[in-house]
Amino acid sequence: MISTLLSGPAAEPVSLADMKARLRLLTTDDDRLVTTLIAAARAHLESVLSVALLSQTWRLSLEDWPTSGAIRLPIRPLRRLIALRAYGSDGVAVSVPVAGCVTVTGTAAELRLPQNLPVPGRPLGLEIEYEAGFDTPPPDLIEALTQLVRHWVENRDLVVTAGTGVVVPQAFHALTAPWAPARL
Repeated sequence: MISTLLSGPAAEPVSLADMKARLRLLTTDDDRLVTTLIAAARAHLESVLSVALLSQTWRLSLEDWPTSGAIRLPIRPLRRLIALRAYGSDGVAVSVPVAGCVTVTGTAAELRLPQNLPVPGRPLGLEIEYEAGFDTPPPDLIEALTQLVRHWVENRDLVVTAGTGVVVPQAFHALTAPWAPARL
């Protein structure tokens, strides 16, 4: 299973002006840095939580249809299912109707698939395209993003030598815990 981002969000969930107000930054000296950190914090938050804060288009590629008849999409929340395709050995795509395939549970999305699906004829021959993201990102996730940017701005010289993890403030974990994907 491979997830590919086809198109990212059109903007960041927090503007530079809003972030500067939240951080109480009055000059333009750090505008480029703060802009970069907003994008990095969003990407980190989305990666850790498997969420899209704003509308994004994704493609999930699979080897075969699951025997259970259901597929849990890796990025949530689901906005809409765009396309289901199975590629034959000749490279020609067979479209599968998307109507009636989606069952949404909370912010997770599970596709319930119809019977008699076309069999893929090549590796990763199944593609599911979908749009994920919140209409308005939840306030606790925006605050987590803000806390992460604040931490990085205030600790610019921090170097991590005992690992490759991203250093995050404790508040980040507390704010994102309810959104963490269940691990079995």
